[in-house]
Amino acid sequence: MQPIRLELENFGPYEATEIDFSMYYAHTLFLISGKTGSGKTTIFDGMMYALYGKTSGGLREGKEMRSNFADSENKTKVTFEFKQDNQTYVIEREPEQLVKKVSGEGFREQKNSARLTVFDSEKNEIDQIIKISEVDKYIANLVGLNREQFSQIVMLPQGEFRRFLNADSNSKEVVLRKLFNTYFYRDVAQLLKTKKKEEEAKFKGLDHSLSAEINQLEWENDWLEKAAAEENFQELLNLYEEQHEVYITKDKTNKKQLKISQEKVKENQDLLNMAEKLLEQFREKKQIDNELNKLKLKETEIKEDKEKVSLLKKAEKIESVVESDEALKEELNNRQIKIVENKATKKELQQQFDVLENTLTKLQSDKEAIQIKEKKLDKIETSIPLFEEKTLTEEKLISLQEQLEKTKQTYNEQLEKQAELVKTKVVFTTNISKESEILQKKSDTREHLRTITDRLEEIESYELKRLTTKKLEEELANLMKKSANKETDLENSSQAYRQLESDWAKAQIAKLSLKLIDGEPCLICGSTEHPNPAQSHELTEEAINELEKNIEVQDELLNQLKEQVTTLKNQVSFKEDELAKSKELLKEEQEILVSYFKELEETQWLERAKEQENEIKIELNAFDNKLTKISEEKEELIKLEREENSLKETLIHQETEVSSLNNQLIEVETINQNILKQLPSEWKLLDEMLEEQTRLMSETTKWHEEVRSTENALTNLKLELATLETTITNDLKELEVNKQKQILSEQKINEFLIENKLSEKTLENLLSDLPQLESLEEAIKTYENKRHVLLSRQEELTKLIKNQEEPVIEPLLVEQERLMSELEEVRNKTNILELMMKKNQEIVVKVKREIESKKEAQARLLELTELADILSGDGPSKLSMERFVLQMYLKKILQRGNEKLVTLTNGRYRFEIKEEQGSSKKATGLEINIYDDNVGAIRSVNTLSGGESFIAALSLALSLAEIIQEEAGGIKIDAMFIDEGFGSLDEDALEMAIRALENIEGEGRIIGIISHVRELKERIPQQLQIISENGKSKVKTRLEFE
Repeated sequence: MQPIRLELENFGPYEATEIDFSMYYAHTLFLISGKTGSGKTTIFDGMMYALYGKTSGGLREGKEMRSNFADSENKTKVTFEFKQDNQTYVIEREPEQLVKKVSGEGFREQKNSARLTVFDSEKNEIDQIIKISEVDKYIANLVGLNREQFSQIVMLPQGEFRRFLNADSNSKEVVLRKLFNTYFYRDVAQLLKTKKKEEEAKFKGLDHSLSAEINQLEWENDWLEKAAAEENFQELLNLYEEQHEVYITKDKTNKKQLKISQEKVKENQDLLNMAEKLLEQFREKKQIDNELNKLKLKETEIKEDKEKVSLLKKAEKIESVVESDEALKEELNNRQIKIVENKATKKELQQQFDVLENTLTKLQSDKEAIQIKEKKLDKIETSIPLFEEKTLTEEKLISLQEQLEKTKQTYNEQLEKQAELVKTKVVFTTNISKESEILQKKSDTREHLRTITDRLEEIESYELKRLTTKKLEEELANLMKKSANKETDLENSSQAYRQLESDWAKAQIAKLSLKLIDGEPCLICGSTEHPNPAQSHELTEEAINELEKNIEVQDELLNQLKEQVTTLKNQVSFKEDELAKSKELLKEEQEILVSYFKELEETQWLERAKEQENEIKIELNAFDNKLTKISEEKEELIKLEREENSLKETLIHQETEVSSLNNQLIEVETINQNILKQLPSEWKLLDEMLEEQTRLMSETTKWHEEVRSTENALTNLKLELATLETTITNDLKELEVNKQKQILSEQKINEFLIENKLSEKTLENLLSDLPQLESLEEAIKTYENKRHVLLSRQEELTKLIKNQEEPVIEPLLVEQERLMSELEEVRNKTNILELMMKKNQEIVVKVKREIESKKEAQARLLELTELADILSGDGPSKLSMERFVLQMYLKKILQRGNEKLVTLTNGRYRFEIKEEQGSSKKATGLEINIYDDNVGAIRSVNTLSGGESFIAALSLALSLAEIIQEEAGGIKIDAMFIDEGFGSLDEDALEMAIRALENIEGEGRIIGIISHVRELKERIPQQLQIISENGKSKVKTRLEFE
């Protein structure tokens, strides 16, 4: 991606600004300079907003970037043009903003909008996309990077990379995790830790469960002490198996005893059953004899019952004739009474008929008067609608008048409300017009906050350098002490070596003196005379050889000490240089900080900077509250405009309604006058007419009802008289017929009494006892059946008993009870043992299963622990899986960074991962060292000077950007912005940094340095100067020194 042009309209401090990046293609390196808060970083914010719809930090929405000086007629808009693969892309974005209506007064809320236009190499338009979601998707596919990745690649915050360079492994891990999305490895490690804890809990639970289970085993007294002393689960099981064999033997013995007891019980039970059966037969025979004696006592009673049954059966035959005779007598009596009653009723009805005929004649004489009243009622009926219409019209008049008054009142209220709305709109519009000013102040305050944050970082850097210097002083003192100790050791070792050589020489001379012969030359001095030969120390050959070995050892030790002393001296020299540089850097940073906090002590710097930071944050919070209120007022303003439009429509509607109501009022009054002319003169009021109508209707209705009821009554009486005459005639005929039937019934009854020699009283008693017939017959039958059954059973029992005596069973019962007690005792003993054996066996099976489960759980736990420790870095290496993956990424970054660092430092420095294990996880895996080729040694990145640190951080930042881009698979970005990071550099460090930037200038991309440092303005001719005046900023392009 090659940026071509960026156009900012009412965006931040820029009113209408166009930046042409193509002007810097020839030189690639250019400076973006300007005062703090002038809008240098806003240029990159504009590019980010055009591409992703958000600013670089993601803290500000597009609408918050609207200029405070922009009026409602001018929109906020960003246009970014760039080139990629022979195609040119122009993307335009407008944020959500409040703009003036095109027609009419007031404002409207304009939504976010985006437009992407694609041109071919000939500048011909080949595609255009206008939906925000589709534009975002197109850009994401084209660039291949999300907003954070693009920002990391294109905008290099140099200060942050210097902090990253010196950070511990934990801090680096947080940054790299976000960039390379290694959350998965962290989450897996955490998941395994959780799983490990769960498995540990399960394993402990199995242990407790196993102990609980095995404690439930029941032991014999002989085995209980052994079991209590044994702690190993498997040994306990083995011990139980021995006890179980004893249980089996006992169980067999118990079962034999149980079988013998059962056989004895059975034999005695058979004898007992036979005795009980015979005894029962004796008892049954006695009971039957008693029952037969009782039946014999009832023989006379049964004979009388049989005779009575015979008479009842005869009486049963004449029962229906007697009942018929009695019914006929009752019927004759009732009918005679009825005939007398009907004749009396007929006489009474005839009298009523005569009275009604007289009443009807009188009513017919009033007919003419009733007809006159009915005509008057017809007239009233026709007049009622007129009165009702008059009432409705008058009510309508009152309603219209009330409605007109209410509408006029509402109209006046709406006019007052409209005036209040206009006042509120003016207040809101005034407040909203201050939004851009507040946004600019907020932007300036944020820039101020950034400055304070930089100061805090400088204080932290100063404190770090102070601690580093102190540490270097301590290390130098330790090295000097160590060096002095080693020199002492060297001197002592040298003396020991010289003494060993002297002893060895003396031993050799003494050895040679033993071989001297007079007249022969000495091997040492050449003399042929030997007046004073060396005295022998009586050293053996073995002692001399031992001396030679000791000399060799001491010689080797001496050489080692000399090397160590030389190394220590070099380290002291290097550490002195390093300390001098550190003190120099510390002094430079101290001077800078003193210029910031002239009136304060060094111990007060950090506290004062934090106070300033808190004050600015409070100020920013106040700005946010104001902006929130303005945003709410914007929404309220839109609502007010809608409400105002609605009010206008309501007022127009109400004016129309007032006019309509006036017209309706005139029309209703005219109708009311016409109705008054048509009303009858007899009645002034409707109530009077209705009252008379009610009276007349009552009188006419009453007359008609009386005539109708009288006529109906006469008709009904005629019908009743005729019916009654017929009834009396029929009753007289029926009376005669029944008298004949009653005579025949009495003849049959007399004949029955004579034939059976019974009196009327006896017959009457027999008929009353007829219901007992069935029960008497049943009692006789039951008696005879029972007697027959008892006699049969008596005969059968006599045959069964024969000549046997009645048995005595008490001794057999006592014996059976004793045998059953013995059997129960043996059975309980057997059952208890078997139940205990079964229960123990179930526990043993369960324990064996749980022992196997415990072994499996232990294996799983060991495996899981090993895996969790490896993945989480709790193992010996202290390197987690995630950190291992991040280490691979970091090695890749450092490998790429070394290509740049070696070039920028003329081969002196290169990055190296600290492979050694740190004292903790925090210091393991992502620590970065620097190999210094000048001294041939590895040292910490914290020992780099300001300029060296800048170059190292720049190399790291460039390589990180490239690796992120490669990993994401995005397009090549031919632009880079380096944001600040130069202010804390001294002159030499700044010179080194500028040379480094000049070295990377020719890598095929444009590099914009965002800084206000004066030395950069003097060294870089290509500049984009931001000039700020009265809250607005504009750009000035300079391509060479003036």
